[in-house]
Amino acid sequence: MIKLRSAIYLVLILIPFLNWGQNDPARPVPLDERLTSDSVKFVWIENKTADIYPLPAEVKYSDRYYDLFDENGNTSAVILYSSKEGERAARIFNRLLQKYDYGILPLINNKNLIPPNTKIIITFRNSTQLKKKYGEQSYSIKWNSGKVIDVILTGADLKGILYSAASLSQLVIRNNRRIMIREADITDYPSFTRRMFNSKPIPNHIQQDLDWMIRNKIETISFHNADYTWDKLDDELVSNLDQFSNWSEKFGGIEGLLLLNLYKGDPIEI
Repeated sequence: MIKLRSAIYLVLILIPFLNWGQNDPARPVPLDERLTSDSVKFVWIENKTADIYPLPAEVKYSDRYYDLFDENGNTSAVILYSSKEGERAARIFNRLLQKYDYGILPLINNKNLIPPNTKIIITFRNSTQLKKKYGEQSYSIKWNSGKVIDVILTGADLKGILYSAASLSQLVIRNNRRIMIREADITDYPSFTRRMFNSKPIPNHIQQDLDWMIRNKIETISFHNADYTWDKLDDELVSNLDQFSNWSEKFGGIEGLLLLNLYKGDPIEI
């Protein structure tokens, strides 16, 4: 009886704390609830400090900022690429800028076509040496200041070069009405080669999920079969796989993992 009373008192004491935890902004509601409540825009919070996240293995920030557009809205920077991987990274960079209405930069695959008034040239490159030194998915960002500022983004592979574009986009901020980019030298490589986003994507939102994953350097998304069958795919999964395929053809860099649910009992939460 004494033990029972103690247990009751403990529950009564914990109730206020449990209720507090449910309303604590630091403990948000489950992801599925947030996604279904309105939209996935909650994940696209405009960067105010021009910092890279997740934190790179090596980073050296500068206090120098440069305008990407002039006072008339014309671009002061261009993106130069010479490979298919570089073109995909350039598209990802512009796609991430569009999340915040920053505008986009012109893509050029021939340096002879660079406008003479260009102040910043962003170049994407592949590097086998980087892969040998730091491994797969590694990348670097180096700045060379002069009359024209050269920003060299190098990736060990497709994932690495896409992550360099994602990190560079995080260095772009809005200062009043000016869109500026912060100078920072970066070398980065993953501590874990497999980083997974485990979700049941909501129809028409999966491409937003994939954009968010690239921005946060998450390289695998898992798909679930809602029908709990192994011999057929439910309609929602088919739709998500189609959208994933279309996104991958444009950009790539994210792997899909299909999880077959064989358990037919009540849902299990771990």
